[in-house]
Amino acid sequence: AVVTLRAQNLHVIGALMVTSDEERWLTDTRRQLLVSLADQCGLALDRAQLQSHAEQAAADAELLARLSDALDRSTTAQERARHVVGELLAHGATAVVVELSIDDDHVVLASDGQIDGAAPEHVVALQARGRVLGRLSVTGVAELTGGRVLLSAIASRAAIAIDNALLYERERDVSHRLQLGLLDVSFP
Repeated sequence: AVVTLRAQNLHVIGALMVTSDEERWLTDTRRQLLVSLADQCGLALDRAQLQSHAEQAAADAELLARLSDALDRSTTAQERARHVVGELLAHGATAVVVELSIDDDHVVLASDGQIDGAAPEHVVALQARGRVLGRLSVTGVAELTGGRVLLSAIASRAAIAIDNALLYERERDVSHRLQLGLLDVSFP
């Protein structure tokens, strides 16, 4: 006898198969028992899957919170890129590269891991304020079960943090040049 295993939304998630050497063993009572068992198994499997998703969502949120905190504590674009690389490597990536696009060139801000020359598994654009700053390239993200959505969230946070750091560095340099220009550097 085969009875379908259904989730709470009645979606089929498997089957329960029972056999016996005894002829005509499947009575109405046993059939009802098998259906009840299948219903309970289906609900248990459904709840286990929901629990697994909830635990993964919590782990992803923890990763994003930790990364956001590290990005806030660092001030330069390079430091912020290093934090992104470090977090991804700590969560199973084998190689991570954070690059900026400057005048059709790609400048590596930070990279680490076993880069073997193969193309990365995931390349996500670093976009902030409506423009593409560069890209995040990642290989070996088996541990990141949030997958592409999680990488996009990481790239989004990284892009904004890196863009803020670059703007700050630019403004600081302009301010420094203005201050030097106002100083009287002639000596009597």
